[in-house]
Amino acid sequence: VVITNLSPSNSTSNKDRLAISCIAWTAYEGGGSVVTIAAPAISPASGTFYTPQTIAINAAEGALIYYTLDGTTPTPASTLYTEPFTVSATTTVKAIAVVGENASAAATAIYTFPVEVANIAAFKENGVNNTLYKITGDVKVIYQNAASGYLYVQDETGALLFYKYNNNEYENGDVISGGICGTYGLYGNAPQMAGALNPAEGVAGTPVEPIVVTIADLQSDFASYLHKLVTINNVNFDGNYSYTLNNRGNSAIISDGENSMT
Repeated sequence: VVITNLSPSNSTSNKDRLAISCIAWTAYEGGGSVVTIAAPAISPASGTFYTPQTIAINAAEGALIYYTLDGTTPTPASTLYTEPFTVSATTTVKAIAVVGENASAAATAIYTFPVEVANIAAFKENGVNNTLYKITGDVKVIYQNAASGYLYVQDETGALLFYKYNNNEYENGDVISGGICGTYGLYGNAPQMAGALNPAEGVAGTPVEPIVVTIADLQSDFASYLHKLVTINNVNFDGNYSYTLNNRGNSAIISDGENSMT
């Protein structure tokens, strides 16, 4: 009840009267207690998934369950739940339980799945920063640095760095099948997949042979060789350098007789 006039009036007709508007009715059941319907339980709980999930919704005995898959709040006009269903793309499930004229609050579960792309080129061309992706095609291992969490791979469309991948150990030429998942990001303006996840072990394949290039090749079209295994012949180092496998702090000037680069 909303009281809209509390001030007495000098008028005989309006004196000590109250104006009342917006009367709202609340459902009650015997004894004066409010009828409360428990929200449904949706399982599995919200999370990130890499395989299709079967969704089950449960409510109190005798309650009807209505749900939506687009994030809107369900009503008794929404889809009636009758059996578990499957989701395989990012989906927001909301559900209510209804008994008679009474409905529960909405329960919500959000299922996040990676965006699927066919190959490395599609990942690089269509990637959105901090978005989870799955490259569905096979990739071949070029080089692994387990200590630093680097895994370089290639397919017929390009090469890519997987950073902070899972703990599987791979050799040059190993083929990883079944899709590999991770988050799109940029490092030094170069696309990479961070936190790469993959359930498959590598299957031995034909080793990746280095591409023979010149410094001029790299300088004119560096993007074409990014993350690939290359060989530069007849290289001279400008100075004395000492390196260890995981020390990335040093740089060197190299030349091949015609051109030089750092």
